[in-house]
Amino acid sequence: MKTIALILFSTLIVKAQILTLNPVNSSITITPNGLRGGNNNDSNISNVALGGSALSTNSGGIANTAIGNAALRFNTTGRYNTATGTDALTSNSIGYFNTANGVYSLKSNTKGSSNTAMGYAALFLNINGNSNTAIGQNTLGFNSSGSNNTAIGQSALNKNTSGNYNSVNGFEALINNTTGSGNVAIGFNSGNAISTGALNTFLGYNTNASADFTNAIAIGANAVVDANNKVRIGDASITAIEGQVSWSNPSDRRLKENIIYTNQLGLNFISQLQTASYNYKADKGKIRYDGFIAQDIQQILEKLEVSFSGLKKSDDGMYSLAYSDFVMPLVNAVKELKAKNDALEDRMLIVEELRAEIIKLKTEISAQKNSEK
Repeated sequence: MKTIALILFSTLIVKAQILTLNPVNSSITITPNGLRGGNNNDSNISNVALGGSALSTNSGGIANTAIGNAALRFNTTGRYNTATGTDALTSNSIGYFNTANGVYSLKSNTKGSSNTAMGYAALFLNINGNSNTAIGQNTLGFNSSGSNNTAIGQSALNKNTSGNYNSVNGFEALINNTTGSGNVAIGFNSGNAISTGALNTFLGYNTNASADFTNAIAIGANAVVDANNKVRIGDASITAIEGQVSWSNPSDRRLKENIIYTNQLGLNFISQLQTASYNYKADKGKIRYDGFIAQDIQQILEKLEVSFSGLKKSDDGMYSLAYSDFVMPLVNAVKELKAKNDALEDRMLIVEELRAEIIKLKTEISAQKNSEK
């Protein structure tokens, strides 16, 4: 390759230019205004370009750094961008404050700004999404317009297109999300059932949902949540969940409305409950538990034609029981028994009074007979 070197000296300024005859073949230009690709004009300042076609169409952009073949190739007025790697930020034209480190990273970005992509093909298809952070191979690879996402780990949030405000850390975490927003997934393969669902949280190795839910939470290795607006802690191997203090629920009257005092669930409900001993099929240890069977509770409620908040049914048809809710019918049952006991005591009091009256009469009769003798 032929190189023409021209060195100009003056008393105050030293200017240097090194020009190659083939600007698309790893050409380098060094000017007083910076190190730039071969086709840059001298009106741009503070740009650095190293590699064939790097920053080759820049017209007004400043403070850009492009290192690698075709890095920031089509940039025109975009500013303060840094691209390192072949085709990194190659399509960017007016985007600002982007950092791309890796082959094909932010390759399709045209006007998206404030994005950070580190890794092969990270944020590859991003066009106008803003303020995304992608670290790892293929992270946020299909994102086009989604903004304010953070993905760390190979293929994390890979299929996201327009979802916003997602935070992901882990290999293939939330990989199938496309338009869902506000999700959090931390852990290997976590949350891969979510596509359009929003506001979900997955914390732990392989945590997941059984369907594309919203506002579902799974915590702990292999935990799977099976309904919207539900929290699942641990998988079938968990044998105890404990804390230093008792669990409490908000109960202030100011938080409630449509308050109805009722005793429809009481002794008639409690007296029909059948206690059972069992183990869970998924529990390899076959630990036995004591409690109720949800379908038995359902049959009792249907018979009584009442509803009960302690019986839950998930979107997939699976039942669960909130044992703390059984306190209410137990309280009503105790009150019913007390009422019956009070009535029985009243009857016994009457009987005792009658008995005393009978004894008194018998005594008077006996005394009268004795006086007549």
